Amino acid sequence: MKKKNSILLVTGLTVGTLLAGCGSDGSEENNVTQTEESTMNESSGDNSMSDNTSGENNSNDGAEGSDSSEVNLDVGIDTVLTDLDSLNTALENSSEDSSKINELGTQLQSHWDLFDQKLKEEYPKDYTAINDTITPLIEEAAKEEVDIEKTRMLLDEAVETVTKFKDEVPVQ
Repeated sequence: MKKKNSILLVTGLTVGTLLAGCGSDGSEENNVTQTEESTMNESSGDNSMSDNTSGENNSNDGAEGSDSSEVNLDVGIDTVLTDLDSLNTALENSSEDSSKINELGTQLQSHWDLFDQKLKEEYPKDYTAINDTITPLIEEAAKEEVDIEKTRMLLDEAVETVTKFKDEVPVQ
């Protein structure tokens, strides 16, 4: 039994060490914005997030979404729709767990902030419609005591508005 536990422990530590090393780029300046921008960029399959060809991320000023004019709208819309779907799942599965809903609301806010200015510049009418549904949803999801029914209603409106935009507007 001791040998089995020892082998399991060594294997677990080895795998953990390998996984930890694979996820590190050697930089201590990774913040949430850089991670989100990287995730959005990888899912689009292109490098439309930044004009910086050196591979460095120049959002070190701490302003989230400070380079929002460089964000790919298709990827941003898809990311927001994914966040809305995750929030819907959380409402169905763990409606008693406000912390999970709060977390997903914060995630939605950060993803929305990454491209909302570009959307506002290119599609001001659609931006207003989407922002008017996303903002109340984010605010409700951030409350300590989330009103589940109100959040569901706001979520349905947001999904409908964002999906309508995606279906009707040919974004690049």
